[in-house]
Amino acid sequence: NFGRDPGAIEYALRLGQEGFVESALRRSASIPAQISSVAATLPLQLAGMAIGMGLWRQGMLAGTWRTFWMQRLAGICALVAVPALLSLGWWVSDTGFPGAIVGAAALVLSAPFNTALALAYALLAMALLRSGGAVRARLAAVGRMWLTNYVATSVILATIFASWGLGLFGAVSRAQAFAISFAPMTAIALWSPL
Repeated sequence: NFGRDPGAIEYALRLGQEGFVESALRRSASIPAQISSVAATLPLQLAGMAIGMGLWRQGMLAGTWRTFWMQRLAGICALVAVPALLSLGWWVSDTGFPGAIVGAAALVLSAPFNTALALAYALLAMALLRSGGAVRARLAAVGRMWLTNYVATSVILATIFASWGLGLFGAVSRAQAFAISFAPMTAIALWSPL
């Protein structure tokens, strides 16, 4: 269902035109498959939580590590992750985006490198924002509101793209969709502290 397959693209566009009730019924019928998909990601999610708890206990997320060490470890994580992820991206693109390869690369093969890159981002954020200030306070407010922000973003973007909203699914270019994505990000940054 990935890539340039005309049948897959046509199917996705057809799904994007479903009404709210039709979409809800179709998705409800696939709840067992969704549960299986979520269950398959549990080891990765639990590993991520364990890493976060370990980094908290070791003081990195509490802000007690030296800036130099956080920057150095971020660099090491990025040096491991970025070439591997670029290689996976090249491989997927070079093979024409077949579903089996895209799925394997996105869901399994990239997992350790995604984790390393996420750790690099966290380390850099802690190193660069450790002194406090307005940016840190705003990001902390966004983090405290994560569930509300997630649900609100889903509702906002569904309203923009779903057929029962503005119906822009399949009607905007990638660049336009990317530009639209800044609306909820800006709203989240503005309203979370309030």
